Amino acid sequence: GGHVRRIVRSDAIGGRVENPRGLLFMGDMTDSSQESDWREFEEGYGWNGRDGLLRVPVFEAIGNHDIIADSPIPRHVRRRHGGLVYSWDWEDVHFVCLDLHPDAKNLKWLAGDLMKVGPHRPLVVFFHYSIEGPYSELWGAADKEALARALEGRNVLAVFHGHFHHAGRYQWRGHDVFLPGSPRHSSHSFLVVRIGAKMLS
Repeated sequence: GGHVRRIVRSDAIGGRVENPRGLLFMGDMTDSSQESDWREFEEGYGWNGRDGLLRVPVFEAIGNHDIIADSPIPRHVRRRHGGLVYSWDWEDVHFVCLDLHPDAKNLKWLAGDLMKVGPHRPLVVFFHYSIEGPYSELWGAADKEALARALEGRNVLAVFHGHFHHAGRYQWRGHDVFLPGSPRHSSHSFLVVRIGAKMLS
């Protein structure tokens, strides 16, 4: 196991944020899977950078609050992205959304997706549930082992997940894992990530 280290705001970090390429949303777009909550999310965040208050494209993973009872939220995510697991490229970086967490079905999809891009392509992976630390018991050790095998030998720049409502980071199987925080509770934070030719900051 590892410890989640809180990300502390520093004057040495930050500065002006350029126009973002897009927003990765780590799940829980709604609190109780209500259609009215989803409409609020879409009105505020939008989808393609032209249809909401936020003027960048949005790429969301499903959270546990989005799948209560007969939730309409998975249907909306499928409409927006073609599925609950999906990928896209920004220049030479390959981004992969793995739903609530990487289970056997999602990892089978991932194997096929990664075969198309080759082992050296820079890779960013995101989903909702924690790998280590608080609430990480919500998915099993076998799935985590399978994820580690799927990422072995890959050029993984970062793994992002939500669920635990605090910004933080840790190392898992040699990969940098980041938590972006949450607008709810005490965190009130987000991460700005810059991917350069030789550094992620």
